[in-house]
Amino acid sequence: MGAYIFQMTKGKPIPESEWLPVTTTLYTTYTVEGLESACYYSFRVAAVTPDGITDFCTPVEKIVTYHAIITRVLKHGTLYLLNNTGGQVLPDNSYQ
Repeated sequence: MGAYIFQMTKGKPIPESEWLPVTTTLYTTYTVEGLESACYYSFRVAAVTPDGITDFCTPVEKIVTYHAIITRVLKHGTLYLLNNTGGQVLPDNSYQ
């Protein structure tokens, strides 16, 4: 069984972005709380396999317009963002 490394950065990702570790987990779902309203966040994930760590997926971007709880769900190789009102951001991002 592999693990997943979740990272985030505040703002749109640029080459110089400082990616902060959020968690390393065996689960494909993780909830981030305490995000600031009116801020832009980007998230990415990589898999830990017996051969090492994969490349991180293309970052998923989210603008927090109110106090939100963001849940990231990795499903069939695609990273989805869900908010606490049930709305979804379904990016066209996947990783190998």
